[in-house]
Amino acid sequence: GANLSIQIARGSAACISFNGALILLPVMRHFVSWLRTTSLRHWLPIDQNLSLHRLLGHVLFGLSLVHTAAHLHNYSLQPDGLLSSMTATQAGLTGLALLGCFGLMWAAALDVVRQRGAFELFYFTHLLFVGWFLLLLAHGPDFWKWALLPGGMFLVEAVVRAKRRKPEVPVLATTPLPSGVTRLTVARPEGFAYEAGDYLFVRDPRLARHEWHPFTITSCPEDLDRVELHIRSRGNWTRRLHELACAEVEQPRAEAARVCLDGPYGTPSGHIYASTNVVLIGAGIGVTPFVSILQSIH
Repeated sequence: GANLSIQIARGSAACISFNGALILLPVMRHFVSWLRTTSLRHWLPIDQNLSLHRLLGHVLFGLSLVHTAAHLHNYSLQPDGLLSSMTATQAGLTGLALLGCFGLMWAAALDVVRQRGAFELFYFTHLLFVGWFLLLLAHGPDFWKWALLPGGMFLVEAVVRAKRRKPEVPVLATTPLPSGVTRLTVARPEGFAYEAGDYLFVRDPRLARHEWHPFTITSCPEDLDRVELHIRSRGNWTRRLHELACAEVEQPRAEAARVCLDGPYGTPSGHIYASTNVVLIGAGIGVTPFVSILQSIH
């Protein structure tokens, strides 16, 4: 019994270490954009990077439950009993903290939470990933071997992302359009180079001081003065942006607002000019990358 539970715990721990190292790779935006420029884009599921990240999260949480159950069974067989044996070791205490931390992140990342206006809950609980990695390094003495390379890449990615962010970009116009769509037009920052169909992240202090949201750029790269986004109202942030645009039609602001930009990042349409014949298929707000492409061709 105890021997089997220890084997299950060790096997699941090895799987947690492997998947825990992999989970960082799909969310490295600059790394994924760079992969799109290489021949690896034909072999790797780059366009499903976020789906892969979510899948790894579900797998990790399931493995964590198996790992915990195996250790709980082993602790229950000890002479001092379950609770005393579990809390008497660093592995037991850090394991409990890991499970609690990961359980909170996993629950807050479910679609039912994010799509019902609780994006802030998802965003701030997901920042616990830093504590989760530190706890895992303390819990599993060999985890650093798995995490060294992807962890180093993630730190480099964070530095590059911080340097490429464009703070305090003036807003030229916030225009309400039919069907709950808002056209956000900002001044194009110096050195902001992008391809037709690329996307970026926007932080608007008027709506939330810490939230970044991704949107496709609908202006074309040849437009040197502005960057334009068309944003459909789908959640709290986008609905508040549309309400703000409507309010500014009635009472314009005395001074220009400012937003922060993070990007640009590449998409599959970045290779459209390498093709002889192209078919563009989109519906609803999903036509935004094609607006940029068609303007660029024109």
